[in-house]
Amino acid sequence: MRGFAGKLSGGSCRPLLPAVCVVHIRDVTPCINTPVKANQSDRSTRMQRNSFAIRMAALAAALSPFLILTVQGGAGYCYFAVFAAGLLWLRDAANRQTGWRLLVEYKWYVLAMTAYPLAVLLQQVIGGYVLPRALDAPARLFLILPGFLLLSAVPASQLRAVQIGCALGAVSAACWSVLVLVSPADWVISGRAGNPFTNPIPFGDTAILLAFMSAAPRREGSAPTWERALRLFGLACGLFASFVSGSRGGWIAVPIMLWLLTMHLRRQHNVSPGLRISVIVIMTLGLTGIASTPMFHERMNAAISDFDKMAHGDASTSIGMRVQLWEASWTLFTEHPVLGVGRGRLEASLQEMADQGRISAQIVNAHAHNEIFSTMAEMGSIGLIALFLLYFGSSYYFWRHRRSSDPPTATAATMGLVMTFGTIVFGLTIDVFTLIMNAAFYALTTATLLGIIANRRATLAAKDASSGAEYSSPLSMKGNSPT
Repeated sequence: MRGFAGKLSGGSCRPLLPAVCVVHIRDVTPCINTPVKANQSDRSTRMQRNSFAIRMAALAAALSPFLILTVQGGAGYCYFAVFAAGLLWLRDAANRQTGWRLLVEYKWYVLAMTAYPLAVLLQQVIGGYVLPRALDAPARLFLILPGFLLLSAVPASQLRAVQIGCALGAVSAACWSVLVLVSPADWVISGRAGNPFTNPIPFGDTAILLAFMSAAPRREGSAPTWERALRLFGLACGLFASFVSGSRGGWIAVPIMLWLLTMHLRRQHNVSPGLRISVIVIMTLGLTGIASTPMFHERMNAAISDFDKMAHGDASTSIGMRVQLWEASWTLFTEHPVLGVGRGRLEASLQEMADQGRISAQIVNAHAHNEIFSTMAEMGSIGLIALFLLYFGSSYYFWRHRRSSDPPTATAATMGLVMTFGTIVFGLTIDVFTLIMNAAFYALTTATLLGIIANRRATLAAKDASSGAEYSSPLSMKGNSPT
């Protein structure tokens, strides 16, 4: 054996072991260090990617309410920024696992955002036709889901930035309204507030949403004076913009929003008396002032006159023609009860009825000026169920958490109810989800506010678990100690 070893080592066995050891150390060391460095680099890349996605989503969510009535396409740019950031965030396997749990936990919201666009898609598949523009606005609802998963990872402290965005958006709406009063531009409709890319009805409705969402008080921490003043100013500006728009349908939602805000204020025990009084005074003075203006009386008298003429058989008024349009939509629903005439085909169907002498040609329109009647006529029972799921599923979690003892959760829930309930009321006089701007803003706003609620719930659950572990640790040590 010694001779054999000596031959291998050149006559001596002592150099053999060091030589082998050196070879193994040189060969193995890179194999150990390289995966470690690669893992560290990969982990760092994922952290940077996630951090960038979260910051981009938080910024876009805060800018959306500010830009919706300020810049044409502003809310759409923010929407797609959140969508892109959501896809980036979901590249991480751990984020996908978290996202799946969120989809299951908030299943009603997921169903709300998917049912309506799927109903439109099903209609086209069964009908054997393709109409991409009919899917354009509904698709904004479904495509928000990656953004919702990401927004659930954004710290709830971003609620402050969202409310500031709402206040600035309401101020911007008021600026457009003032411009209308002095502008002879051809896009001005009879002196009613709007802007070059939004007609008075959705303009006034959106202004009301921004006003009341900015006014929802927060009791976590102490907001600086300038912020409280800005949000109250936003409330006044939003009410002013809605008033100048002359949108009577939007005014119907004001009592509901006042009720939501009042209920929220009653539960906020830490809100200063000064803020309570300021909100009440501003709303009282604003509504009183609006009710005493000539424009308000003119719009209300016009409505009363329309109803009076209808009672005497004259249906050629604004409200009378709208009622005729609803009756025609109901007729189309009874003739096509399951899938309707097809989303985007209402005008052609009404024109066919007019050519047959069944309705007046004056009421032929692309929309029924009522979300429910339009959906019934264009999408039938399937679409109507999808619409109700959209209303219910997007409101469910906000209603459930409106009385939460956690201030950010309660405030986000109240803002969400302002958004969802307001949209339901607006749908009585306009088709909300036919406008891409409205669909994108609704989807992004509800996803942001529900994301805040989801984030707060996860944060509080983690704190409770940590506190429970700390509390149980001394007991477990004592139990394991020798007696």
